[in-house]
Amino acid sequence: MTRSPQSVWSKTLRIHGDKYYAFSMYFLFKPSIFALLILSTHSLVWAEAFYPTSFEESRQHFVQQAHQLEKKYKGVQIVKIPISNKHGDDLSIDAVYVPQIGGQRERLVIITSGTHGIEAFTGAAIQSQFMESGFDMGSLHNMGFLIVHSMNPWGFHHKRRVTENNVDLNRNFSLDNKLFETQNPGYTKLNTFLNPLDPVNATLFSEVGLFIKSLWLLVTMGRATLAQAVVGGQYKYPKGVYFGGGKHEPQVPLFQNLLKRFAHSYKSVFHIDLHTGYGERGRLHFFSSNRFSDVVKSRIQQIFQGFTIDTGDDKDFYENSGGFTQHTVSFFTDKLVIPMVFEFGTLDSQTTMGGFASLRNSIWENQGYLYGYVDEFSKKKVLEDYSEMFNPTDPTWREKALKTAKESFATFLDRFGKMSTTPGQN
Repeated sequence: MTRSPQSVWSKTLRIHGDKYYAFSMYFLFKPSIFALLILSTHSLVWAEAFYPTSFEESRQHFVQQAHQLEKKYKGVQIVKIPISNKHGDDLSIDAVYVPQIGGQRERLVIITSGTHGIEAFTGAAIQSQFMESGFDMGSLHNMGFLIVHSMNPWGFHHKRRVTENNVDLNRNFSLDNKLFETQNPGYTKLNTFLNPLDPVNATLFSEVGLFIKSLWLLVTMGRATLAQAVVGGQYKYPKGVYFGGGKHEPQVPLFQNLLKRFAHSYKSVFHIDLHTGYGERGRLHFFSSNRFSDVVKSRIQQIFQGFTIDTGDDKDFYENSGGFTQHTVSFFTDKLVIPMVFEFGTLDSQTTMGGFASLRNSIWENQGYLYGYVDEFSKKKVLEDYSEMFNPTDPTWREKALKTAKESFATFLDRFGKMSTTPGQN
């Protein structure tokens, strides 16, 4: 179900109207270029239609689309899982299951969004686009689909990456509690640097000081060691950034129940988890792990042949504990699971300056949430920078993310559909 053109135009002009006005005045007397501008603007407006402005709007649209699928295909099931919270907000994880046609249960594709709450603005947009045009009878003869909207609805609603308990869900998934005994001595050494205990003062002087400290750590520790210490996950400081929790968040058993309910009868599962933030701006990155078995790694290479996959063994990259897609692999011992994180880069965080901006945004946002800000300027700057890092408002970036996602899904689902569901066979 697509939003009305009037509402899309209203929303788009409210956000980007000044840009369109300037462009239209400049090209007013250049008809050929103006025609191209009109086509470009139409494309940008098309993209805006999929991007929600709030958790509530996104959930409503997801449920509407799910009911449209229910009318179109047999056996569709819609699931609503309420998520309790301290303020009594109406929050839920919503999912739609579209079974493989013909009673066969060969392959299941799982597409999840919002593991890091605020990143669901893009993740939900991609899911919405897929639900509108990604299904066809041909693919459903080959595979079923489980689409899960906003794994972390509290974070989506409050525009934070973490849950209400300050837990990073992508460092909280495991089959037992041994995860929470994980030690990260590198993080312990950096704790006072990463987690200041006073209000944020987002002045140029403060930023320069933070940059100098970051540069010193980069030089003395090296990029890979520093990245692993900071973002690999920690289980010691509940108020710190990248906290993986002291126990499982409710989402862990809830997602396990979804797997038992919908995935148990399938022979093979392809789990795609949608993220934004890390990497080259405007580029789709693929993140995996070298911890997987040779069979899983072989199938990943088969599906993603010709594409670069980043793993924890790569130079300047990191391996996090408690990963969501890693858990899906571990959960099933009787079937082939192919996991992949789709990460849409926003800040060129692979560069020194982009990496610093990402670290600064993460530190200041967490610090501000816990201890406040010295003034409104600091609060506005921090929250705007943080939001742009995970939910860019640039219409060109948004359009590219949707187009790249659509092309990638077409390629990888086609390859998955042709792949044998028997381990050891191609």
